[in-house]
Amino acid sequence: MAEIAWAGPAVEDLRQIYQFIAHDSRQYAAITVRRLRQGVARVGQFPASGRVVPEFPVGPYREVLIGSYRMCADT
Repeated sequence: MAEIAWAGPAVEDLRQIYQFIAHDSRQYAAITVRRLRQGVARVGQFPASGRVVPEFPVGPYREVLIGSYRMCADT
């Protein structure tokens, strides 16, 4: 299992996603952010579970699509 280190901009993106959704529902905002974090954690645990990032087909990057969000991780 790889350790996940969140970059500062990624943490800020999660915060902004939460705030945007929380305008309508804090509960759904929390659920969405939890799902996003779980998706990235899954790639950390199982790197091959994410798909190769199309822009970087030979790089170490993997992505998971969660709802309308694209989460990328460096494996």
